[in-house]
Amino acid sequence: MTRQRPVRLCGHRPGALGWVVGIHGTYYAEAWNFGPEFEAKVAAGMGRFLAEFEAGRDGFWLALVDDRMAGSVSVDRSKAATSGAHLRWFIVDDRFRGQGIGRRLLEAAIGLCRDRRDDRIYL
Repeated sequence: MTRQRPVRLCGHRPGALGWVVGIHGTYYAEAWNFGPEFEAKVAAGMGRFLAEFEAGRDGFWLALVDDRMAGSVSVDRSKAATSGAHLRWFIVDDRFRGQGIGRRLLEAAIGLCRDRRDDRIYL
């Protein structure tokens, strides 16, 4: 029987942007045949998001297993009052699927939106 390793959620850490862009590029290329344009779009959007990130308004979480990045999710709330909270860049590394990591990430993201009393959340 394989023992599940503990999962820890944290905020941004060095290398997170590159990791999230890379895992999105790899997954969507293999699963949906997306090309470099998609990866560039993820990099540009996430770069803007992190540059304009406001703690207390926005959310960014990494799931770590043995201090290795295993998943991520972000909530862009910059237009929450008019358009809703934007759930973005949700992904779990294939090697860590089925361990509840995605559930933990979504609970953190939705929890922020509930705490801020957002009327809408969208992908």
